[in-house]
Amino acid sequence: MSENNSLGSIGGYEIASGVKNCYLEKTGDNYKFVVELIDNNFIYKKEIYIDKTNSDI
Repeated sequence: MSENNSLGSIGGYEIASGVKNCYLEKTGDNYKFVVELIDNNFIYKKEIYIDKTNSDI
């Protein structure tokens, strides 16, 4: 890891400082990637939905 304030790595990529948690969650036949950020003691949650039928993944 290149920075002391990094939280670690996931899938070979370093998690940026300020990221509380990130994970991939199965939702039926599709997936969503969830990122939780911390800023000034507030937690923000961003969900990115991945549709397997129309995706470049």
